[in-house]
Amino acid sequence: KIKIVATDGNYAYDAVLPSKIKHIVSKSETCLVESFNSLLRHYIPCLARKTKAYAKSKEGLNRAMKFFMFRNEICG
Repeated sequence: KIKIVATDGNYAYDAVLPSKIKHIVSKSETCLVESFNSLLRHYIPCLARKTKAYAKSKEGLNRAMKFFMFRNEICG
């Protein structure tokens, strides 16, 4: 169902993305997603890079994500 993908312009995306998907190369289109990813890595340690923290189960990670979104009023 995905029709448009915005990326940083790495050449590898063209090799992987199907031709029917419109590929937009723009920093302005990716900045909101990267900002959200940064928040998730900051508040949920198992998503952080170069760390020893990890989720012991998918259910635990799912609960942490829901708690983060509820606390930050991202979803209703």
